[in-house]
Amino acid sequence: MKLGLEQIVAAAVRGYVRDLAHGDMGSALTTGQPVAAEIRSRLPASAELTLLGLILAMGIAVHSVIFAATNPNSLIDHACRVVATAGVSLPVFFTA
Repeated sequence: MKLGLEQIVAAAVRGYVRDLAHGDMGSALTTGQPVAAEIRSRLPASAELTLLGLILAMGIAVHSVIFAATNPNSLIDHACRVVATAGVSLPVFFTA
């Protein structure tokens, strides 16, 4: 069997860890290409998107917090507090 699902769980895990230790992450189920090649081809776009999102979020957050700190008990102060509390307490899949 290609995926090794007929093996005992302990043997399958040992084989998986052994392959990982040798740098073999297997092949993607959808494309059949090596996983390392798939990651290598998609990593630059993912890193760029993450970095740009972080820079945008930090820019908005810093300006909002400065405005909220200089205007205590204002609408923007309360809005920043609510958004920060919701961002920390809600699950990532909900806020996304």
